[in-house]
Amino acid sequence: IQGVVSQSWSDYLCDLTIYVENDNTWPVTTLSGSLQDQAALLGVLNSLYDLGFPLIGVECQFTQPM
Repeated sequence: IQGVVSQSWSDYLCDLTIYVENDNTWPVTTLSGSLQDQAALLGVLNSLYDLGFPLIGVECQFTQPM
């Protein structure tokens, strides 16, 4: 997302890892981790939208079930 998300928001965002990169014209925050399902993803996206963060992209990586 465009902007800076504090590490303290990790709990609020389903315990996703927060990484901020300031090398670009504007700061970019990358959130990574596993979410339980699509409803959890929608919850995170809605939270970011409500906070006013512009979404740059979403990448899904599937893992094999154990």
